[in-house]
Amino acid sequence: MERFHVRDLDAGGCPAVELSDAQAGTAARIALGFGFNCYSFTRLGPQGPEEYLYADPDFPGSRENPNLNGIPLLFPFPNRIAGGRFVFRGKEVRLPRNEGGKNAIHGLVLDKPWEALRRETKDSASVTGRIGTATSREIASVWPFPFELEVTYSLRGEVLSMEARFRNTGEEVLPCGFGSHGYFRIPGADRVDALRLRAPFGSRWVLRDLLPTGEKEPLAAQDLPYKEGAPIGSRVFDTVYGDLEFRQGKARCLLEGEGRGLEIAWDESAPILILYTPPHRKALAVEPYTCLTDAFNLSARGVESGALFLEPGGEARTTMETTLR
Repeated sequence: MERFHVRDLDAGGCPAVELSDAQAGTAARIALGFGFNCYSFTRLGPQGPEEYLYADPDFPGSRENPNLNGIPLLFPFPNRIAGGRFVFRGKEVRLPRNEGGKNAIHGLVLDKPWEALRRETKDSASVTGRIGTATSREIASVWPFPFELEVTYSLRGEVLSMEARFRNTGEEVLPCGFGSHGYFRIPGADRVDALRLRAPFGSRWVLRDLLPTGEKEPLAAQDLPYKEGAPIGSRVFDTVYGDLEFRQGKARCLLEGEGRGLEIAWDESAPILILYTPPHRKALAVEPYTCLTDAFNLSARGVESGALFLEPGGEARTTMETTLR
């Protein structure tokens, strides 16, 4: 019997792909037709599959709220751009202000159909998706810098790996940044309040109306317990952290409760971490970013924002692993 499987799904009318490892009893589902969003990661338990990602029951078939379900992928910018506007090398870019008419938020790829490039079952169950300005007129109409983004999800045992590669396919420098916005939960816990969180942050960015001012500050007293691990309790997160602790090239967040746990780890290409508790408190959003919120405007002011500026033909990559404990 083969260990790894990749199969196509119809998720309420949305094309999707399921990765599975028969030996480990794990499976992941990715919405090919809606942002390449990984909206389910399960492990077989005594009563059946146990879910470690939060998503509405009708997602992705509803094709609604891509920023509030599963693991939204954010590119060519993560989080907000103030006023939906920035200027780069004399070129003004105006983006749809999809945050209540105020800011542009969460990039341009999280609600678009993606192309499936490869499916593999040799050493893991994996699928690679691609999107870019060449294949999406909607993106190209608002983003004047050509790009191509490829993301691979691989499942082996209790580890779900994600690798994102983005390249400049144009003739000018490409300003860009990548982030993921995963909503993680622990089976058996209806809310995150009783869960324990350990996070690798070292400082926080000062925010005004959820936009960084360009200044950092020491961790607040309420942040410090989470460096060693503490219950989330009633804490409300919508916080941008920096100076992350990387050990052996990885920063790690650990979420534990109900005798289970998961670890989210990412490489040094993503030095920014945002934690967010949605109002329903059924999950914690753990968001590693390659750059700050509003990175292009901050960079224009001389702030080291982490914004990437890829030369023609240049590319960058970032990786993340979610491990069930």
